Amino acid sequence: MSTKNTERQGELSKENKVAEPVKEQEQYKAYKFDIKDIDWDSLSRLGLSKEKLQEMDLLDSLLKGYKTKDLVAINLDLGSAVFSLDARLSLEKSEHGKVVMALEGVKKYPNLNVPLYGHDFSKEDKHNLLKTGNMGRVVELTHPTTKEKIPSVVSVDRLTNNLIVTRVERMQLPKQVKGIVLSQEQLQTLKDGKPLLVEGMTSAKGSLFNAEIQYNAAKGHIEFLFDNTNKQSQNQGQTQNQKQSYSQLSDDFKTFRGKELDQKQQADLLAGKLVLVKDIIDKKGNAYEGFVRFKKEFNEVKFYFRSPDKVEQSNVQSQAEKQSEQSQKSKGPKI
Repeated sequence: MSTKNTERQGELSKENKVAEPVKEQEQYKAYKFDIKDIDWDSLSRLGLSKEKLQEMDLLDSLLKGYKTKDLVAINLDLGSAVFSLDARLSLEKSEHGKVVMALEGVKKYPNLNVPLYGHDFSKEDKHNLLKTGNMGRVVELTHPTTKEKIPSVVSVDRLTNNLIVTRVERMQLPKQVKGIVLSQEQLQTLKDGKPLLVEGMTSAKGSLFNAEIQYNAAKGHIEFLFDNTNKQSQNQGQTQNQKQSYSQLSDDFKTFRGKELDQKQQADLLAGKLVLVKDIIDKKGNAYEGFVRFKKEFNEVKFYFRSPDKVEQSNVQSQAEKQSEQSQKSKGPKI
């Protein structure tokens, strides 16, 4: 082989080596955060890597400025202690302009007994937040630094039970929902944080249905409140509307993250049972599996990498073992 050919192959090899990073940077170029600004070495100590987030189909949403749609297992080994938790992730810029990963841990219940930016929750506020996840009205919250009064809506993040706030001026509301064009009066109702009953919407199957919709600050968009619609339909004797609402709900259970569910899985999911879904494909073409369950009280389908029933059973067993050990110690020799 000639020297010129060898040199040319070396140049091509160098070109191929730099092509992949350039392609990756171009892929995320239009996003809110730049992938090269993330300190992956520091995140590796939390058990996080670019490859793991890509495999879980979470990296895109993070770089776009959104929170992860699922909880992520965080493991921190300090040598003398190991710390682990499930958290919702998001990227943000620090005071010095550095891109950092924010970890939002899970709470057992939303904390409604302390003021939120100067707002004391009323009984009705607490009732609405625990029932629908939305407070149902606009309140003026006090900015902690500028002391500015900011009209805002408040919702509960159903993954973490943390309270999420959105300024009214930043609410993004659709002008049309399922074939129905919303009037200015209807849009104002949503902007006031209130639920809105919309009639005559068209489901994916082409059937008509009625449902209440409301803006959810944690999701950043409106959501359907089927439970409220069904109760209102029962009170009014409109059983047909109730069936149509559930028909629309079942339409949403045909697929999960692009994976088509069979009839049994759809029926089990609609019944609130835990369903194992295999061969879900992420954006890189890798297959993974996990458990899903429809939480009727939250009107959400939740995803788990591990069976929550087994995790809960394991926690109960662990607690029982600890109590047994403490009991045995208390039965030791008395002084």
